[in-house]
Amino acid sequence: MWNVLALLALACTEAQSSDTSRCSGDQFSGDDIIELQCLLDPDLQLTALIGHGESGYVWRGRMAHRDDEVIVKFHCCQEECQNGKVCSGESSMAELRYECEAGFEAFQRAPDLVAACLDDPKMKPPKPFIVLKDVGSYFRAQSFVTDFLADDQRSNHTLLRQVLRAVHAFLVPRDGRSLVHMDLTMANIMWDPKTLAVQLIDFSQVEFCKTLMWNRASPMPGRCIPKQLLKDLKKEVLHLALLVDLYGSSEQKRCSKQVTRINFEKRRAQRKTTLEYVTDALQESCLVLISPWTWSFIDWLSHLDRRILRQLDDAEANSSGIIFMNDIFQDFDQPAWSFHDVSKLYDINEL
Repeated sequence: MWNVLALLALACTEAQSSDTSRCSGDQFSGDDIIELQCLLDPDLQLTALIGHGESGYVWRGRMAHRDDEVIVKFHCCQEECQNGKVCSGESSMAELRYECEAGFEAFQRAPDLVAACLDDPKMKPPKPFIVLKDVGSYFRAQSFVTDFLADDQRSNHTLLRQVLRAVHAFLVPRDGRSLVHMDLTMANIMWDPKTLAVQLIDFSQVEFCKTLMWNRASPMPGRCIPKQLLKDLKKEVLHLALLVDLYGSSEQKRCSKQVTRINFEKRRAQRKTTLEYVTDALQESCLVLISPWTWSFIDWLSHLDRRILRQLDDAEANSSGIIFMNDIFQDFDQPAWSFHDVSKLYDINEL
């Protein structure tokens, strides 16, 4: 009997020693629930691995004190999570904290459209993970591309109107700075097929713009160039709108290839308006398929292009070379195209 008890005690000691060793160090397997649990608060339990993106592993979890389902994200040690490890060092915590702070500010600007951190990151010390709102009933647009395109087309761009409303809210200057998501691809757009509600996720690559200039010799916080500031609007929202308009047509395959080749970040695109660049890039048989809503969006972007071009040229002529966000987004010369009047584009009753 004593031998049996001794063996059980030894087994328990070895198990505890094994768990302790798995919790030591600063690198942990991104898909090992036991190792990752070492990093978490006692009332937060991981339940299922969702997957990983370029910057981190994402798990579904449960907050015991709230009895809420949540999303838990850990930061990968290597780009694109190549070695399958997540890190708990200061640099990883700083990256996660930045993502949390950026997402929290995005949430404050568009609270019904952003899935961000549940708590204000400025009120908590850095940790090797962040806890995000769970959007369990939503689907990732990237995983169901045709369904997303079909839903948006059938509903007169109800999905993209919401995305545009969020981007508009991000760009309206607060404390003199605009927020640019910088990675607003279909991988980071979630939607509910039943309600057609949208949630935007992953704010790890956010840029904050305080001033705008033509060329940026060296990166400086708050200083942006036009292709950065307008990336969410042009490279993401407009591209998606064009693909939605082409969906289901006999020219879809051919015209979609032309759309995907449109690159608003090329140097020659910087001196053209959106209207000029799109009409040059697409054949007439593709242009006739563009919806009235998308044409209105293109027209509005073109007015914004002209305003920025004029202001930047004036700034260079005056030797300063920079313009401030508040100056860009004041009323336009033509009141019908004021920055705030873009709300007509995301109001389903307007267009």
